[in-house]
Amino acid sequence: MDENIALVKNLQDDSNGDSFFMEDLNKIIKRLQPFDRFLVQRILIDGGKPGDILDEAKVLMAKDEGLSTDAKTDAQFAGYVYTRYNRVRKGLQKQMVAIGYGK
Repeated sequence: MDENIALVKNLQDDSNGDSFFMEDLNKIIKRLQPFDRFLVQRILIDGGKPGDILDEAKVLMAKDEGLSTDAKTDAQFAGYVYTRYNRVRKGLQKQMVAIGYGK
């Protein structure tokens, strides 16, 4: 997510409306916490499933001392990732609607 997400293949075409959308989306995503950016990129943009990114998510959580979960099993951790992703996705949708998209 540290790169310009407009460069993600098949995500943007050459029309002006899409470029403005991507600029606005990029601004919102830059304000997210690093773990949330990871979730948005890997699931929403890349099309992965929450269950497919669990190993990567564990590595990121281990590196970030500010993140913690009380998950004691893989199933609990998967639930945490899925729940957090849904919260981030809904927040992202609300912010996009607030600036005029989806009306």
